[in-house]
Amino acid sequence: MKVLVAASFIFLSSQAMSETITDTMPRISSKKVVTILPTGETVLLIKSGKETNGEYAEFEVTLPPGKPGPPLHKHPLQSEHFIAVEGTLTLMADGKKVQLNPNETFTVKPGVTHAFSNETNDTLRWRAIIKPALNFEYLSEETVEAVNRAYPQMPSSYELVYILAQAKGEYYLADKSMFTQKVLWPVKAFWGKITGKVKQVRRRRDA
Repeated sequence: MKVLVAASFIFLSSQAMSETITDTMPRISSKKVVTILPTGETVLLIKSGKETNGEYAEFEVTLPPGKPGPPLHKHPLQSEHFIAVEGTLTLMADGKKVQLNPNETFTVKPGVTHAFSNETNDTLRWRAIIKPALNFEYLSEETVEAVNRAYPQMPSSYELVYILAQAKGEYYLADKSMFTQKVLWPVKAFWGKITGKVKQVRRRRDA
């Protein structure tokens, strides 16, 4: 299954179950740089939703030369504001290609399908501001941990859909049907939890 970094991933009410947690992976947090192993992408949380009373969350991201970001996706409830810092950031937004050079900005409105990548031979660095913060930090943290735990293998699809289920309605992939994401994935997330296939993913803290 294709996966999100920052920041991804929606669709099941939280379960009142105990969790087995192995807290060995670095977490996305203020003043700590976390590397996503498959791509070499790094993420630094600049401002958390807690610090801004939920108004926004701000990240600084770097992406090595020639590397893609997440697949095409959308945030129905949030905007994402990109600020290029170093290198050229390539965005696909609503089917259109946009390239940002340092100090240039672009805002992806809620519900607009988008993705980003580094198409150059230079390291890319930018800042992303997610408004409102909602559960974007949780999605990013847990997805990165799931990906890094499994590397170099693919992460567990049960873990990924469980992560998405904790932030219902906040993140959808463009290449999957809404029926799959709204109906089938929540069932899979629940089944994965009750059968013990999801052990190392944290529940959302306010769930």
